[in-house]
Amino acid sequence: MFPSLLSRRRNTTGKHSTRVNRVKSPRSSAWLVWVGALCASSVVHHAGRARAELEVTSLLRTHPRIVDALQRASAHSSFTLRHDVAATHHVLPSARRISPNWSVPRTIDVLAPTPEFFAELYQPDVGTVLRRGAAGALRKVSPTDDWSSPSLDSAAPNDAGARVFWSPSKRLLLDAATGWIGVPQYHEQAESLGLPAGTGNGVVIGIVDSGVDFTHPDLQNPDGTTRVAWFIDFGDEPHGIFPELEDEYGCTGEGDDDFACGILSASQIDSMIAGRTVLAPGGGEIRMATDRLGHGTHVASLAAGNGSVDARFAGVAPEATLIVARVASVSAAVSDVGVLLATRFVYDMADQLGMPAVVNLSLGGDFGPHDGQSSVAQALSELVEPEGRAMVVAAGNSGSLYSVEGTSEPNPFGIHTRVSVPEDTTARVPLLLPTSGRRLDGGAYIWISARAGDQIAVGVETSGGEQIVKPVLPGDADLQELGDLEFIVVNQVLLDDVEGAEDLQVGAGVVIDGTFERGQSFNITLGGVGNVGLWVQAEGDLSPELSEGALFPGATRAGTITIPAAAPELLAVGATVNRTSWQSRDDGRVNLLDVGTELALQTSSPAFFSSNGPNQDGDIKPDILAPGVAVVGAMSKAADPVVDGEVNPISIFALAPLCDDSHSCAVVDDYYAVTLGTSMASPIAAGAVALMLEHNPKLTQAQLMRFVHAGAARLPAHSRDLPEAAPGLLDVAANARAMATADAELDLGQPAAGQSWLAFSEEFARPDPSWKINARLHLRDSEGQLADANADDVAVKVQHGRVVGKPRRVAPGLIEFVVAADADSLGNDLGVSVDLAGKSLTDGELAIDVEPHVGSMPPAKESCAMGAGDAHRQWGAWVALVLGAAMFRRRNPTQARRSR
Repeated sequence: MFPSLLSRRRNTTGKHSTRVNRVKSPRSSAWLVWVGALCASSVVHHAGRARAELEVTSLLRTHPRIVDALQRASAHSSFTLRHDVAATHHVLPSARRISPNWSVPRTIDVLAPTPEFFAELYQPDVGTVLRRGAAGALRKVSPTDDWSSPSLDSAAPNDAGARVFWSPSKRLLLDAATGWIGVPQYHEQAESLGLPAGTGNGVVIGIVDSGVDFTHPDLQNPDGTTRVAWFIDFGDEPHGIFPELEDEYGCTGEGDDDFACGILSASQIDSMIAGRTVLAPGGGEIRMATDRLGHGTHVASLAAGNGSVDARFAGVAPEATLIVARVASVSAAVSDVGVLLATRFVYDMADQLGMPAVVNLSLGGDFGPHDGQSSVAQALSELVEPEGRAMVVAAGNSGSLYSVEGTSEPNPFGIHTRVSVPEDTTARVPLLLPTSGRRLDGGAYIWISARAGDQIAVGVETSGGEQIVKPVLPGDADLQELGDLEFIVVNQVLLDDVEGAEDLQVGAGVVIDGTFERGQSFNITLGGVGNVGLWVQAEGDLSPELSEGALFPGATRAGTITIPAAAPELLAVGATVNRTSWQSRDDGRVNLLDVGTELALQTSSPAFFSSNGPNQDGDIKPDILAPGVAVVGAMSKAADPVVDGEVNPISIFALAPLCDDSHSCAVVDDYYAVTLGTSMASPIAAGAVALMLEHNPKLTQAQLMRFVHAGAARLPAHSRDLPEAAPGLLDVAANARAMATADAELDLGQPAAGQSWLAFSEEFARPDPSWKINARLHLRDSEGQLADANADDVAVKVQHGRVVGKPRRVAPGLIEFVVAADADSLGNDLGVSVDLAGKSLTDGELAIDVEPHVGSMPPAKESCAMGAGDAHRQWGAWVALVLGAAMFRRRNPTQARRSR
């Protein structure tokens, strides 16, 4: 059907050689305010690697209208207040399914921002430039309104190959948590293993988030001074106290290439805490920054809070030194360049202090390559290369699936789906964009990824089959208009002059932006041949928190790991359930099970909203699971959801939709509150990493990740059959045993059958020997403690498949290998059995199947646009999912059967 596409050389040299990058900030913890802005995208020139983002520079002269449209599209997300979909809309649905005539309350009424709020929003620019060696020159691009003018083109560095990219922004993504991850056991065995006490003393934890409440006692020393050594604020102007530092990190605000930001040390913060006036060298009082969202304060306390007010709520590393960056203010908008500069600032200041450092990023996004090839993911990976540096990233909260009644489209619905496109076939993937019976301004950003070697043409049509954008071949782009909407398709092509490009993923970006009319929905058309993954991120009025959102039918949890968490070099953390009820400040006992009776909220189970892997390269993601439902942490004073009877709509703790119209049911007392999400799991893991760096300050990120993988605890029996349980639960004590063994300080026992287990990267196998499945063999002795073995003594046997990567010991107690199913094995099970020294140790199996949607998915019907006018298919506001949508957990033959 597309002969010109199929006959085209894969590494076609095109003027528009582009790949889309989606920087994903972990969608914040429970009830978090999402980052809604289209952030400034980053640009990396990576010798030997192709970029995987939407390239703007190459479009400037040939497609100036497309570049201009991308700039206009960025406005929608720059002024969007997003309430965490994982918590507000995914975590607590009730047993009631969405019914045709059900009247739904609007979350927007709860979160309605004031004009003063909008005036305070931080609006990032669309383009950024990052040169090789992200720790070096990094700057944003602030083009004129005319993107086709030479200003943007000349803004790119003169370095050969450097380019400017565009992508949507990232979003910001907690008591008993230390017990769940084995901190008490760590303390018990510390002395016998020659480990430090386990407090994080001498280690920096970097909090790149919405800032912190400096006055919270949990973030202060016993004498009331701050535990924050340095603070960089991208929501403020340069103070001039540290002019050289502010110049180094682009804070001066001079010209179009610099951010405005201010830098303070502990000395100035202490003066403010004590009530003393701090003056800038140029005059004017410097006021103490606040955390009105509450996200950063909560995150910081989970990693390093000292429990001064209530010892039950101390963090994992209560004596760690904090370095804080505020990259998201009241808008929760996070820009790529701000994240990168803030991260570099943490590491540089930690170097000055002579301390190792772990940076926590509870932020991410869904639009872009999910293989770690986004500019930001690669830049962050570079920053973490030296020893004594670590990075922990929230996996994201995009894993929820929904069963929707009254639709001809295949259930479940979600933000990610996969489709096989046979040769000479057009696959039509419905994109449902409900409008609740009114015109909405916003955008849907779709990232489309194919495997290396695939050739895919991408187009857009109406739900009735009317073509809007004709199939766009790799290396080309197109812009079309329909009513008040613009449709942009940029199909990527790999670069001839980049070594290793033939092994990288192929991708395309689709942007639908403007004013949506009632009842509109569209099809994404895919031609050529390939195996395609699609992700959608909705912004502006279309964001799931303000309307009905954007979803694909036939969705899957697999592959929803966000960006930059998908990068193999970064430690990605998913969430588990650690409690289902708590005592509220005003409302007595709050029980999550009372809100959603269909939810299987069992402790130590993976949280169903937690994003699942693998990444596009087949790596097991997330790397580990940690408590994320529902965790108690410090509450910023400025984020108290109710003050003097007035509701604070900015606070992540304003939970009216979940608490029978109470705005403070998440508040435990005046100092602590409950929230949930991978944003909370991530800092718990960051605190655990700080304990590891306390033991050995010279550990590398790769070593730390291997120890975390090796120490993973097996989830309870009720969760073991779930693919999302594969990473295992964070176990600090087991991590310590793995470190001690690597240091030759401890001999581990012999692996035992019934205690050791297998984990797979995929939930089912494809009948394709080139589709590799990574497997981890976790070794445990008869008591369930970490055991060890020589990889040469391990024999892997495969039924209906083969071993394509022989066993290798990557850390004490952890052996990895790779398998694949045979080409003629469809309908069978891929059986994997492991023998150790000739004796059976463990086994597991995966169903061998193909993608559930092959060829052409059913076209989206006009009536399925989820508009208010069709009674049979009405969803009502997407906010209805807070109360009305039943979670749909897939149980079909394609789901993996876990190891025994």
